[in-house]
Amino acid sequence: MAQGGPPGRVAGAAPLLFIQYGDFRAAFLNLRSGGEEDYQAQRRSVDFKAGLARAERPVTVLNVVTESAFDEVLPDGPRAIGLGPRGYALSLRQWWRLLDQVDPAQLVLRTPLWPVLVWAAWRRRRTLVVLADSFAASGRRGQLRNMLMARLLNAGVVGAVGNHGRRASAQLAEIGVDRRKIIPWDWAPARTPHEQEPKCSASNDGAVTLLFAGALARSKGVDDLVEAAGVLRQRGRKVRVDLLGGGDIERLRALAEEKGVADAVTLHGKVANRDVVPMMRAADMVIVPSHHDYPEGLPLTIYEALVSRTPIVASDHPMFSGNIVDGVSALIFPAGNAGALADRVEQLLDNPALYERLSRNGAAAWERLQLPVTFEDLVARWLEDDRDWLRAHSLAERNYAAAALSAAESA
Repeated sequence: MAQGGPPGRVAGAAPLLFIQYGDFRAAFLNLRSGGEEDYQAQRRSVDFKAGLARAERPVTVLNVVTESAFDEVLPDGPRAIGLGPRGYALSLRQWWRLLDQVDPAQLVLRTPLWPVLVWAAWRRRRTLVVLADSFAASGRRGQLRNMLMARLLNAGVVGAVGNHGRRASAQLAEIGVDRRKIIPWDWAPARTPHEQEPKCSASNDGAVTLLFAGALARSKGVDDLVEAAGVLRQRGRKVRVDLLGGGDIERLRALAEEKGVADAVTLHGKVANRDVVPMMRAADMVIVPSHHDYPEGLPLTIYEALVSRTPIVASDHPMFSGNIVDGVSALIFPAGNAGALADRVEQLLDNPALYERLSRNGAAAWERLQLPVTFEDLVARWLEDDRDWLRAHSLAERNYAAAALSAAESA
């Protein structure tokens, strides 16, 4: 790893370390040079951390997986450390040595890394955990992993545990995390669905456009969408598929060829975030086909689809339950079932009244997803050690009502 010294420490300001996935250095330099956001709220996240560093606080952002290893102080920003392409494979001893070298007094953990939580508890370092993850347990090993995570999150050094959205936060309580610590959070919205009129029906040009936005990974269900396109074509439906995001493009090209839809699938690669909602608006349906084993919190794709007023067809991922409702704010299909996904697409194509209802209900569903706590709020209040505010916004003290529009309310 290339060496670069930490910024000079200011008396009275506790050194702060963020640990996260993604490449903060690349995002910082891209946005600083006038580049576009890769995803919603990226600029807010980067600017917030850079602002803390400019406020004479020693700030380090450690990125678990990056293309190459680096350690440097960014211009007018924090120190950035990248662990390289295999940072996820660090052992407990390697994490211990690294964290002792950085030596933070305060730690904001953006991903559930148990070696980091063990180090923080042992070294008695004040810790905030801000997640966007689910904790589905499959089998005895999964249950034991969740039990260990709950015990670490309940440690005294962890002042609060945020998770992205109501359902993901409730799941933390289900695995045993203290409800007095759990705080649902969200990003402040950049757009609202009130800027768009509801849509009346799918495209009338004879071909349906299905859009997917996210990592092009099997566990995100993108392969199921390509397979569903093949099923729809076999049924005589004209279909187009727009895939937005990075990943194994060659695998998907081969799959599209195998399913007879190579001419219908467009791999756009990573798209600037400002273009995502307009592309969703232009599509006929937004497909969110995540498998249950993908650790979703509440994906920003759902927020953006609701803003676009384009109907959603989503899997029955546990984290979507209560946030979108089948037949009211989305159509739901069993995760991993390409045939069922194709059935839901046809249901929308053949039922204009249902299509219009989902589009119209998108605004109310979006409103109910909004939360009183933003990422910036949570980190700032924790840095101020405002325990009364943290407790008042926890699951134990605040009634976080069901987010989604109910079937009865939509009648």
